[in-house]
Amino acid sequence: MKLVFETNLTAGECAKRLEDSIDTKWRPHVVDFVPFLFLFVKDGRHPVFGKVREGCFHLQERKWYHNSFSPVFYGEMVSEEEGQRTRIQGRFSMHWAVKGFLALCLGLVLLIGVGGSMSMIKRTGTGSSRLHQWVERTLVMILFGSAIVLVGKLLGRIEEAYVVDFIKKTLDATPVRYE
Repeated sequence: MKLVFETNLTAGECAKRLEDSIDTKWRPHVVDFVPFLFLFVKDGRHPVFGKVREGCFHLQERKWYHNSFSPVFYGEMVSEEEGQRTRIQGRFSMHWAVKGFLALCLGLVLLIGVGGSMSMIKRTGTGSSRLHQWVERTLVMILFGSAIVLVGKLLGRIEEAYVVDFIKKTLDATPVRYE
């Protein structure tokens, strides 16, 4: 889903406001409450962390727990009307490394599951109870992995709303459309 915002700020002012309002390193909230834990965690006190580069940025809500499937907002700033206005457009997505890890795990489960099933069919035929167990276990692993991803994404919906609200407040932006 693509989100589009508009603001009366210049792209440079948008970048400066974002840089001043976010942390560039992840730091859990629990650091503020556990004595001496701050010695082992990098700095950061803002509720949102991310990175701002030339015309593009990514943002994510900082939280006290870890959710690898939480959404990251990947956005870009486009100057309009001779640089006096800025259009911010972007989308929420999982981190690319998490997507790659999921693809690798799912691929391995499928490869081992299908390969093992084919091997069982060659050795014992299609009526073997061991074959049915093999297929069932493969399906259970795929369903369990999908359920974990789904729960993680559902937890991330609150974070999406928070980041959208953060963009609106920090950049004085109004949402134009959600595609």
